[in-house]
Amino acid sequence: MNPTAELIIERPKDREWIWLSDSLTARLTVNGPAPLVVTVPKVWLREDSAHAWRVQTKGLPKSVTKPDGTASWSLDFRLDPYLVGEKVPLAFLPLKVTTGTREREIALPEESVQVKTRFTNPKPSDAAPITGFIDPPPLPHRTAIPVWAWILGPVLLLCVAVILRRRAPRPVPPPTVEQMLQNLRLRSDEYSDGPFAEELNQIVRTHLERTYAIPADRLATMELANSVEAQPFLEILNWSDDVRFGGMSGGDRIAMLEMVQRQINPPPTKAE
Repeated sequence: MNPTAELIIERPKDREWIWLSDSLTARLTVNGPAPLVVTVPKVWLREDSAHAWRVQTKGLPKSVTKPDGTASWSLDFRLDPYLVGEKVPLAFLPLKVTTGTREREIALPEESVQVKTRFTNPKPSDAAPITGFIDPPPLPHRTAIPVWAWILGPVLLLCVAVILRRRAPRPVPPPTVEQMLQNLRLRSDEYSDGPFAEELNQIVRTHLERTYAIPADRLATMELANSVEAQPFLEILNWSDDVRFGGMSGGDRIAMLEMVQRQINPPPTKAE
């Protein structure tokens, strides 16, 4: 079995010709007994066709060995025309094919393609001239900022910041322990026994935290008993726990308020 070669050119489906700007796709296939080796040439086209077409391979060759002992070799091309004419020749050079130990040349049939252009009687002078480097358009002119603007700008920003700071609402300081006691005294009739004892308990613990830095809000009454500073207030704290958790009557509220007041602001000692 001698090897055979076939060149199939994929032409447009709607016409028999192509534009000068078009491209064609072709597939070259070689069949023969295995092992089949095709030598890829450096130049594909014959001299009279080389100036009319540009040939580019698409991908790598593909080789397949079949169960019947034959092999198939194929390669795809892209063809771009350079010339216009009724029959622009497309002729490949013979291929060197080796089957077994025998090398031979296989000629490919010559093809021709009609190539058209949208120009009538095109001449070399119709081509657009090659232009050199074109300078980009100049950048818009920027006016220099005067020195006084660089100085005045930060000053204005500083003035605005000062004005905004002065207009910002100042934080309201929390009421003092004395103010809390006075407020509870004025509203004592609004509380039942439990809430009144709770409020007075909180005032005492606030005093211990602010004055002695004792974390009274996180300590139970029994834990506060270990603090020397909290000793004067243990009677009030125990009374508050009995009222809140033991159901004991609140008793004389004014007396309890005055007891806390005396412990917070004890009367001065007279000199002997």
